[in-house]
Amino acid sequence: MRIGVLILGIVSVDCDPKGSGDSATAATTATTGEASSSGSTSGTTDTVTTTDPGTGVATAESSASTAASTGGPDLCPCNDGECGTPSDLCDTIMAYCNLSCSEGGVLGVEDEVPLQCALAALRDRTPGLISWWADTISDGPGSESAWLHILDDGTVLVDPSVETIFCVSSGPDTHSVLKEPEYFEGSLAAPTPAERFACMIAATAADLAECAPFQDCKP
Repeated sequence: MRIGVLILGIVSVDCDPKGSGDSATAATTATTGEASSSGSTSGTTDTVTTTDPGTGVATAESSASTAASTGGPDLCPCNDGECGTPSDLCDTIMAYCNLSCSEGGVLGVEDEVPLQCALAALRDRTPGLISWWADTISDGPGSESAWLHILDDGTVLVDPSVETIFCVSSGPDTHSVLKEPEYFEGSLAAPTPAERFACMIAATAADLAECAPFQDCKP
């Protein structure tokens, strides 16, 4: 059964109440089946990337938009499968979004446990795989999904896709820098699962490289 959705207003979800300024845009919603706050991702950020010489972990500072370079083997290390098969860190996060998770907003999450697991893994830069799938509530069947492969240096490979009743589009696949650990600590404290999911899908601070271009709708 499809859930009827009424968008009541737009609010800002503070993903890091400790003061980084990172947030996601949220839509307050009412539904005929369930009710929750909903969120969409904030814009891309312009970031200075630094690597700790002791740990080799990359972190990002500041914000505003950046363009990614086209990555070669160094920036896109897993394009040829040489990274092997990463271990799943958490169960796949299942969610519901209004038309688009990044634009229409997040309506709800089926199970909070994998979401909490994913936010903790992103905060701690735990190497491995995180994945999410969202039913996009609309006039016909549709979904959005992505996997995030956290690498040993704390950066992440992101592979998103969108599916409709007619076709599937994918990408762009990116090698990206994660936001600061404080962002994910704040995200874990967001009051609703929908808001925490909105913070999670806005996890990256900047793209280091585009590893595969956007592939438009393919039947």
